Amino acid sequence: MSSFEQDFLSSRQAPVVAPAGDLIIDPTTSTPHVSYTLHNSTLVIRGTSTRATIRPFYRRIFHHVLGGLKQANKLRVSLIYDEINHDSVFLLMEFFNRLEEESKNGADIALDWFSKDETHPIYFTGREVFTVLELSYPVRMLCLAS
Repeated sequence: MSSFEQDFLSSRQAPVVAPAGDLIIDPTTSTPHVSYTLHNSTLVIRGTSTRATIRPFYRRIFHHVLGGLKQANKLRVSLIYDEINHDSVFLLMEFFNRLEEESKNGADIALDWFSKDETHPIYFTGREVFTVLELSYPVRMLCLAS
């Protein structure tokens, strides 16, 4: 098993703790802007996600958000990517699956995946992801050009 796989498996088994509150992360050239608001249970990720070592970035976010989900039992996610790499997609898919588990346990989950239009690579990425995953919570694919 690779160190990447070991890291991933250990991160899935990490205990979820209650977050301190809201989370704001400013964007860089290779990481997106992140805004999580605990009081209204919303997560917005917007921008570019191409950093080669993206796992620690998303681990922090998802750990924080899942802690808030344990408190609020509700989450609205909006993803608005300009560009995204394979590792980021893989980590998002795992997060979506974790949200599916929470949804089956009664959490109110909804996800919006935005793209510029139906010809943009982000649109096709989202379509492929949601074709592969069997999610019971609402997922909308929306185009910003509409």
